[in-house]
Amino acid sequence: MTPDRARPPELHESQPLRGKLAVVTGTSRGIGAEVVVSLAKVGVDIVGNHVDPKKEAKQGDTATRVLANEVSFDSVLADISEKSGRETLVQGAIGDVQEPRRVDYLVLNAAGGLERGKPEDWAEQINIKAQHGLIDQFLPHINPGGKIIFMTSLWAHRYGDVKQLPAYGHVASTKHRFEKELRVRIPELQEKGIGVGIVVGHII
Repeated sequence: MTPDRARPPELHESQPLRGKLAVVTGTSRGIGAEVVVSLAKVGVDIVGNHVDPKKEAKQGDTATRVLANEVSFDSVLADISEKSGRETLVQGAIGDVQEPRRVDYLVLNAAGGLERGKPEDWAEQINIKAQHGLIDQFLPHINPGGKIIFMTSLWAHRYGDVKQLPAYGHVASTKHRFEKELRVRIPELQEKGIGVGIVVGHII
């Protein structure tokens, strides 16, 4: 966390979302890193998650870029494919149980399926089960008016309509399936005052 300090008026004017809190998975590099930096620029405090201890240096680079915007950055090393890992992320986000923080944005960015040495159902575990698990475990801690944002790829979003690279097809199919299941959950989430956004990024 950054220390509390006086901020110039122009910073408040340029950061309309100051005081909001976002939890973002997969922030050590790539799209996740760019997402948290963009959120920080408009004043959002960040809880960033990654899974690989070997990428602590890259996570540190992300933290440096975020902190330059006078917001906070808490890094949580946790495996979101495991329930215990998701619980670690939730605890890292809400902080003190006596005065827990509330989450405004849950950004589901981390995905997988191309890694070596994983079980056959790894794509389903990380791209479907883990994403639903994150939503379920964070739901009690998301503010009314908050948003759940799912980051996906163009090929996953249009799975079934476009030709896939053989190595990516199963990844695309699982991300596509989760997107469909997330859309089914929209009424349930809206009843709790939580919106859903689906962001379609790069081809893969």
